[in-house]
Amino acid sequence: MQVVAPTIGSQACQEQLIEAAKMVAQSVEGVVDQAASVTHDEHLLQDLGAAATAVTEALNNLLKHIKLGAGPSKVGRMFYRNNPMFSDAKK
Repeated sequence: MQVVAPTIGSQACQEQLIEAAKMVAQSVEGVVDQAASVTHDEHLLQDLGAAATAVTEALNNLLKHIKLGAGPSKVGRMFYRNNPMFSDAKK
């Protein structure tokens, strides 16, 4: 987390991570499509599908982490800093 946290705080790094996740997802989809066109081994295709699902879930978790790690904390700090109702609580 020590390396990831500063990265997720950077808008440029967030954009790069999101683009990389999209490229990985497209690659996984391509592998699944290619495998389906060259084999009809259901067991093999099911195993590949399960692996593709695991990759997709990991990518979704990364995207959620990026959104939650970068968004709410910054938004929350700005909200509290700029909201007179909470100005006394921060002092």
